[in-house]
Amino acid sequence: MAFRHKKLKEWVEAGLMTQDQASTIQSFEDTKKNGRFGRGLIFVSIFAILVGVLSIIASNWHEIPSWVKIFVHVILNIGVGFFAFHADKKGKDVWREGATFAFFGLTMTLIILIGQVYQLTGSPANASLLWFISTLLFMALMARGFLTALVWLLAVVTTIFLNIFEHGKNLPDEWGFYLLLGASAYFPPLLFAGGTWRWLQKNKKSLADVSFKFGAFWIALSASVSALLWPFMPELPDSVKILDILVIFLIGLVGFVFYALKNNFYKQEKEKFYAVLFALVSFVLAFLPLFFGTGISSLIGAIAFIAYWIFVGWIGQIFGKMWIVSLAISFIALRVFIVYLELFKDLMTTGVGLISAGIIMLFLIYAARKLNTRLTKKADA
Repeated sequence: MAFRHKKLKEWVEAGLMTQDQASTIQSFEDTKKNGRFGRGLIFVSIFAILVGVLSIIASNWHEIPSWVKIFVHVILNIGVGFFAFHADKKGKDVWREGATFAFFGLTMTLIILIGQVYQLTGSPANASLLWFISTLLFMALMARGFLTALVWLLAVVTTIFLNIFEHGKNLPDEWGFYLLLGASAYFPPLLFAGGTWRWLQKNKKSLADVSFKFGAFWIALSASVSALLWPFMPELPDSVKILDILVIFLIGLVGFVFYALKNNFYKQEKEKFYAVLFALVSFVLAFLPLFFGTGISSLIGAIAFIAYWIFVGWIGQIFGKMWIVSLAISFIALRVFIVYLELFKDLMTTGVGLISAGIIMLFLIYAARKLNTRLTKKADA
């Protein structure tokens, strides 16, 4: 809030807006933020009630008949679900989201309870899949807030990868590897693309925002970890063929091109074009270690990491997201410092090495702050 107030004051002083306009914007933002504390307390209260109910039940668990446990739990689910629909009809968004979150969690505990009572031998992967399917329609209708959308999306990702690990064990080693590689490679771009899907943006704005941000985070993390661990890449099993990895990679590239052409990203505003470019570069970097394998020097891995985050910082500046620029500069400075430690590791056994490392780190921080200030001024202009 203090940052927003400061920027509005600077814009008024620069003649970009009048004081009345600034006051109107400030009033709108303050009104929009009202109730955030209350909404947070409601979610915490609902969570506390759920934990309390579970604790009371657990204390007398062995004395409760099995049919009573299941019956009461089903009634509780129905009641919470009905309350969510009622709150939605009354326009009480906060209560609807809280009840939706509670219903989602209670459904999982109901599945666990049924499995425990009847001594079912299903795996966590099967339980999570049943959980996802049984709540899909309800969550699609009722989950409209950022928090519920985030929890739902995390559950979807967990369900998919649990089932991949569960059923991948029954496949030959190389096919299990390909299945996991394909899911890890395709799922982040799909989430990223889902955030730009017009239907989802129109009908499920919060889910679209969560999907876009989660996908972007996952893509950047995959590329960064890939570049960071490139020099330590283990040898692939003999059964895994580079040609098969190339096929998976090319399918991903074709998907990027098809999606970009289908949505005319090359003709629309530059932000969408650069968003696709960011995802594409991250996708390529994530695959590079698989093609080059072992034997890559630490310096090449460092160059790949630094080059990638220079690119990310450039994308952040295009989008006007200065926190991305700051993050990129911090990662670059840290990686350069690590390169220094790697090159002069023998010197680090002495006090001279420690002093040198400290001086270089201070210089990098100073240079990073100067560069960040310069980029911030250019972005503001």
